[in-house]
Amino acid sequence: MNQEGTAPNNHTLSIAIAACSALVDLSRGRKIHASLEGCGFQADDHVKNTLMDFYTKCDSLDDVKKVFRSMGGDAKVVSWTCLIVGCVQLGSYREAFHFFKLMELQGIHADTVTYASLLDACSNLASLSQGRKLHARIAELGLLEADVVLQTSILTMYSKCGRLGEARGIFDRIGEKNIVAWSAIIIAYAQNGDCSTALKLFWKMEQAGQKASETTFVSVLYACSHAGLVDDAYYYFTTMKSERKLEPLPGHYGCIVDLLGRAGRLADAEELIQRMKAPQSGVLWTTLLGACKTHGDMKLAERAAERIRELDPGSATPYVLLSNVYSEAGRWDLAASVRKRMDDMKVKKPAGKSWVEVRGKLHEFVAGDQSHPKIGEIVLELKRLLALIKEAGYAADKSATLHNAEEEEKEGLLYYHSEKLAMVMGLLHSPRGEPVQVVKNLRVCSDCHTAAKFISKVEDRQIVLRDTKQFHHFEHGRCSCGDYW
Repeated sequence: MNQEGTAPNNHTLSIAIAACSALVDLSRGRKIHASLEGCGFQADDHVKNTLMDFYTKCDSLDDVKKVFRSMGGDAKVVSWTCLIVGCVQLGSYREAFHFFKLMELQGIHADTVTYASLLDACSNLASLSQGRKLHARIAELGLLEADVVLQTSILTMYSKCGRLGEARGIFDRIGEKNIVAWSAIIIAYAQNGDCSTALKLFWKMEQAGQKASETTFVSVLYACSHAGLVDDAYYYFTTMKSERKLEPLPGHYGCIVDLLGRAGRLADAEELIQRMKAPQSGVLWTTLLGACKTHGDMKLAERAAERIRELDPGSATPYVLLSNVYSEAGRWDLAASVRKRMDDMKVKKPAGKSWVEVRGKLHEFVAGDQSHPKIGEIVLELKRLLALIKEAGYAADKSATLHNAEEEEKEGLLYYHSEKLAMVMGLLHSPRGEPVQVVKNLRVCSDCHTAAKFISKVEDRQIVLRDTKQFHHFEHGRCSCGDYW
């Protein structure tokens, strides 16, 4: 078109940018955007909204905000929603609520897409108070009863905040339950440790005549994996193709690899990855590498780590997990060499952090945190709790610390993990009968898991700890995962 001298219009530009979105081609999309600005072309709102969607898909939130700012004070609800969706999808959850407040101050009323995206932010933050406020507002506006998407978003929000009963209440009130709603409630039960109910709901769904989707089967296989149901998982995995004509995707293979790894069948897990028809991913090999740590298989761990490095060269995961495998085996020399290689390649391990919501406010902690205004009070209470649980039989798992630290120093390092600090903040400042929910951005360490069990017993409190793998509901000294995680 350009070569023939035909000037583009808003319609053709929207199509071109949408094509760049589909390809996730940041470079080409930026060139189109720059050419518009260079020639003084006045893009309409639709083009700018398409640009915001494009930059969101390309993980460039700064560009999303830049496009939005170019609209001045004329942005309408669709543009505000594009901005909020961009913030949520790119992990800037608190900023999404900041823009939502600005939007309301300008008299712009949110639509169902805006609310669904904000509920997703609440789910990721585990912000129950904010989620309940949104739920109440949506109901007050009369948007809830006829919108399955919003109902499912609210269901997921309660599930991700550890409130399974409230999630089930929302599900039961949905009139026309579609496959998205069924899949959401199945994964809600599975992630919260009630795998038996998750599988019963799957059976009930099929009895109701609802056809399972690929997403549904991820939920079902996840439930089987976390319940240790090897035979059931293989049955569902094979019949999803033979009986439902659904081709297994990497997510389905990942559940089976996780299950085999938990069961100690590492060779079977490796063979499954090698012969899978779907493209291999670093996630599958990472799952297998995690199982190698549990079962002490150094040779397979080395192969898995090498495959992850090939598939995802910038990832810190293979180095961290392989170092842990060597440390567990007492091979401190090899662990040190892996960490040195990390340093040489300037690969950084993601910082672990945990947060807890207390009286509507989120409190975030990192290991050894000294910045929180109540840290003195938290440390004193943590020391009191540690003394109590030691009397009850708790012993620090020092394998979770650096090998070259002194024994006393190892205990100190463990005691100030971010999970424990957030947990104590919740115990100190939330109402006595209310569960304490902590969210961790990485997998919970074995020592914090054990400590949480003991604390739930000595304090007679329910503690919910959500990590990247699942929910752990601690009550009366037991965890919903049955220590099978």
